[in-house]
Amino acid sequence: MKWVKKDNGQWYKLFELELCEGSFQDLAGIYLVFYPAKNSPLHNPQYSVLKLGQGHVKTKILQLRNDPEMIKHQGNEPFVTWIVVPPELMDKIEQVLVKNLGPIMEM
Repeated sequence: MKWVKKDNGQWYKLFELELCEGSFQDLAGIYLVFYPAKNSPLHNPQYSVLKLGQGHVKTKILQLRNDPEMIKHQGNEPFVTWIVVPPELMDKIEQVLVKNLGPIMEM
């Protein structure tokens, strides 16, 4: 499994990601919202996790953009990424990620 990035290797910004109909139609998985940790070195960036969850990716991103907690962090330019996993594994994978994510290293 790989976290989704842009073709150029950069992360998608939560509040700037284009959510065109076709590419997100049936996309479900686990999503992660994060931002660069303060004083994080450029050569080995660390990130602070804001939110981890699962569901229909487009719906969740739209909900997150309207979430007051996420809006508070808009100045930090949070990133969003996701992994597509089979529905029967989502709960288990999310539990493992919740247990192991703190500030995370470059993904």
